[in-house]
Amino acid sequence: MKRAGGPIFYAVILVLCLPLVSAKSTVSLENLVRLEDGDLGLEGAAISPNGEVVVAHGADSAIFLIDPEYPENNSRLQPQVDSILYDSSFHPGSRSALIVGEEGVVLRLLISNNSVERVGGTLEFGNTDLFAVSWNGDGSWAYVGGESGWIWRIRSIAEGELEAIPLEGRGESDVNGISCISGLRVCVISSSVDGIGIIDENHRISWIGAVGHPWVDVVCPSVSQASCVCVSTDLTI
Repeated sequence: MKRAGGPIFYAVILVLCLPLVSAKSTVSLENLVRLEDGDLGLEGAAISPNGEVVVAHGADSAIFLIDPEYPENNSRLQPQVDSILYDSSFHPGSRSALIVGEEGVVLRLLISNNSVERVGGTLEFGNTDLFAVSWNGDGSWAYVGGESGWIWRIRSIAEGELEAIPLEGRGESDVNGISCISGLRVCVISSSVDGIGIIDENHRISWIGAVGHPWVDVVCPSVSQASCVCVSTDLTI
């Protein structure tokens, strides 16, 4: 997105993400499929852009690959780490996904052979718990957010190596959600206290308001509209 279009886009995001309604609704579930018996401690899930696979993850480093059309077709992967895995994001090409978690853990899932490798850790992120990850629209960078407002842009630069650059202008509260708009190099941040922010194509953060609400996640689901939905624990959308 060009700089000249920034204010218009920010206004759209602001209108959609400011506390306009209270979220109280009923959801009906049918045809449930159990991955395993008992509480798996799942923290999140992501579907590939081509719609062919879902990755779910959570406590004890558990990772599940699920066929979204036939969810009874699923398998469990067990990477060689011992962490809670909080968030995941598929690369726009659908061939890999990043998964982030406790104490700076970053994993790469390769769909071609269902393998998982560790690509980031304390060297890049210290012991920061990482709560959010999202690839930007063209897959050139992924953004990772976590405790105390930390946000990095990351990418692979060599076999098994990760480039991680902290972003300037971050807040001080936990970054709980990052979501990027398909086809654009623009992403939205949700934080515990600092409100809602925008990351532009030059990796600059602009905070646009809604300060004080405990925002827990943001989703930019549409491929045809530059719109995002932010949710908070006080039932604000």
